[in-house]
Amino acid sequence: LKQSLHCSDHLQPTAMHELCINASRKRKLLAPAESVPTDNNIADFFPGLIASAKRQRLPLQDCQEHSCQLQSQHQLQHQLQHLQQKELASASQQQQSSASTVPKISDSELAQPSPGLMSPQCLALLRDFDLNWEYGPCVGVSRLQRWERAACRGLAPPPAVRSLVLAHATDPLFTECIWLTYAGLS
Repeated sequence: LKQSLHCSDHLQPTAMHELCINASRKRKLLAPAESVPTDNNIADFFPGLIASAKRQRLPLQDCQEHSCQLQSQHQLQHQLQHLQQKELASASQQQQSSASTVPKISDSELAQPSPGLMSPQCLALLRDFDLNWEYGPCVGVSRLQRWERAACRGLAPPPAVRSLVLAHATDPLFTECIWLTYAGLS
């Protein structure tokens, strides 16, 4: 190429100079065979290829099976979350219904003077009254005071609690709330 440039008489010196520079640039861009990466030294030029070469490509069938497995796992997780939400909702409904249910006590049980012979229904009624925060705080006040305060505020406490407390006014098991021993006030 240089010989043809030197031999041409019709080119101006500046144009000939530019062609020589361009030709030398092309030679620099065309690297010798030693600097072109081969299979043996390709990792030297591209270290990232080592990690990607270790991964094997899956056949199309394996890819489809893998995507099906992922979809089924996603569906199972969704179903599990749905079931857990259902269980939580039903548990909270049962808890609300059991908290609002007051056991029925007959008048004969209320008039029972013997404090040692308490029925499980009476204990359940008093415990439910103490655990129900709708009637206000129960620490520091007796059950009767709490019942009267709730009645004055229109909270409709169960009348059976008042009857039980008045029937056994001398027994602290009936008059004091269950939190009294936990609060350290006894």
